[in-house]
Amino acid sequence: SSYLNQQSLAKFYEYRDLRPGPFANVRLSTGSNNGLYQIDAGGRNIGYRDQSYYLDASKAGQHYFSAIWDQAPHLYSTSAQTFYQGLGTNALTLPSGLQGVGGFGNVPFVPGTAPAEIAPFLYRTDIGIKRDTGSVAYRWTPTDAWDIQADYSHLTRTGTQVSGLIGFGVVDEDESSAVQVPKPVDDRTQNYGLNGEYAGTSPWGQKLTIKLAYNGSTYTDKLTSFTIQNPYDAATQTADGLSPVARMSLWPSNQMNAVSGTMGAELPWKSRYAGTLSYTMMRQNDAFIPMSFQEPSFALPASSLNGKINTLLSNNVVTTAITPDLTSKLSYRYYNFDNSTPELLFPTWDSLDRTNATNPEPPVRALQMSYTKQNAGEQLVWHPSRAWTLGAIYGYERYDWTRQAADATNEHSGKVFADWKPTSWFALRSSGSYANRRYVNYDLQQATDYQNPDPRPAMDPAKFLAANRQYILDNRERWKANVAMDIVVAPGLTVTPNFKYQDDYYGLNPENQLGLTDSRSWNGGVDVTYVINPRASVMFGYLREYRTQLVYNIVDSDMPPGGDNFVQTNDRTVVDTFTGLIRYTAIPDKLDTELRYTASRGVLTQNILNAGAAPVEGQFPDITTWFQRLDAKAIYTFDKAQVASLGWKGNVKAKLRYTWERNSVSNWQQDPLAPFGNFDQPNVIYLSQYNPNYNVHLLTASLAWTW
Repeated sequence: SSYLNQQSLAKFYEYRDLRPGPFANVRLSTGSNNGLYQIDAGGRNIGYRDQSYYLDASKAGQHYFSAIWDQAPHLYSTSAQTFYQGLGTNALTLPSGLQGVGGFGNVPFVPGTAPAEIAPFLYRTDIGIKRDTGSVAYRWTPTDAWDIQADYSHLTRTGTQVSGLIGFGVVDEDESSAVQVPKPVDDRTQNYGLNGEYAGTSPWGQKLTIKLAYNGSTYTDKLTSFTIQNPYDAATQTADGLSPVARMSLWPSNQMNAVSGTMGAELPWKSRYAGTLSYTMMRQNDAFIPMSFQEPSFALPASSLNGKINTLLSNNVVTTAITPDLTSKLSYRYYNFDNSTPELLFPTWDSLDRTNATNPEPPVRALQMSYTKQNAGEQLVWHPSRAWTLGAIYGYERYDWTRQAADATNEHSGKVFADWKPTSWFALRSSGSYANRRYVNYDLQQATDYQNPDPRPAMDPAKFLAANRQYILDNRERWKANVAMDIVVAPGLTVTPNFKYQDDYYGLNPENQLGLTDSRSWNGGVDVTYVINPRASVMFGYLREYRTQLVYNIVDSDMPPGGDNFVQTNDRTVVDTFTGLIRYTAIPDKLDTELRYTASRGVLTQNILNAGAAPVEGQFPDITTWFQRLDAKAIYTFDKAQVASLGWKGNVKAKLRYTWERNSVSNWQQDPLAPFGNFDQPNVIYLSQYNPNYNVHLLTASLAWTW
């Protein structure tokens, strides 16, 4: 079965369709002799599930029309297993004959049922969605000064995705069931827009360009919700106060409308201004759907969300040539994310606590976070000579938050860069930067108390710990460095070494702070290219990528950090990638060949220290990924005399391609977990949908004819 490490083609086919069989690529063009009218049409991968077609028609200088239809798959799994029926619909039901203790209809089993008892009712299914997109666009240029465009696209998604829920069967107060199911997908997204641009002369006699635009988007989910039949026996449902059917909501339908204006203007004193102003309105007001059928009288705080989010963006850049060798760029950007959605308070929402009916689930308030973001910067670029380019950049960024753990964050950054090209055989590109971010009034406890207005103790699992630090708000020092060179060692031989480094340091105190404290990464490598002669060339490349993250955590959320409750996790990822390429023209102007090979090996290591000591059970095993790909192709161009002897005109090429691709991941089960859980998790049912291992051989022959 799928969780016993067999190979699967899901990862290989994830965004493409390469099934054995014929396919075609077609391109047709026609037009008037004077070039005024032109029509182009064609298709790609015709016959496959990732096919596309296009049509372009134009009258030069005045009318331009284009239409596209595109199909794109997204395959998640070919090895998922489930006993649910009705996949792709809004009702997942259990098969007949799956009777359980207590005999509630077709409900199959009690918690702890052995996998062997479930296996006869399982079947294998693909998990994935298909996107079909149709779009049209029209452009009209009535005069040299005006450019008017309109566009419309319609995207349809159908299929299934992995979804999950908890609470079907409960063992004790700390352990509830987890069930994965194939969620149905059937939605539509429509995007549309209209814009006009004018290019003329400003009142002060210099170039001026103004553009006004409207853009809109409508998302519609045809299903709104789907139901899942409870797989546990009636006795368990009755004892735990569970419903025989759960209802899960899907993405709500919504709409967006936006207007924007941009302007580019030449200014006096050798300056130029470029600016954008846009305003967006997002709305979502689908009716709330109760999750449970068991308590239909449960009082919701409102009938719908009445979601309202408005955004305002203003971006301004002024570029000035101070001297012929020195250029300045001054910028300011303002963005306001205004969330005006009502903050709804959901009262005690579960009257049947699984272990104590007098202690129901606490109230929860839906937080509506808003923020403004401001960026200001100044960049100077100096060309002291033809060989040198020097520059310096100062940047400032400020967030002002509403309903967040911090009131605001301020970040100052500086960057310097230098490019040097003294001769035709040597070039150096380098840069370095430093940024320092500091928060204002960080208080996670206060923020979560507003979200959970409940008299329970602060250390209750229902609340966030005040010691938690959010890395998007926390104090941070960031260092970056980039260096790359191009060196012509000998005629035809070019060596390109490169190196990048980044360190994000948060500096947490493990005695009273939890979260990410340090994240470091670097990558370095070299590319070597040798052009032997006009008919032959070789290339070799190597790149090593390294990343490590140090995280502070705790074992038990009911206890404060420190002592035996303190956990330190150091995750390290190392990826080595080798590439090689050989190009050779076996017969000039007739036979071209190419051989390309890529091998990439990644190792993820997790080191855990609990109260300063390694776990008695040992560390997690390393997760190793090996990816290899070999491409060999040959292209033969037929002699024009041979083509003419067949009564054809134009050029004819035959292409033969062989591809081998293999992906091998060890211990991949420990992330998505194997199905059915284990004896410590008797209430777990997984689809076992994820398997990234595959080994594929692909042979393609094609014939291209252009005339």
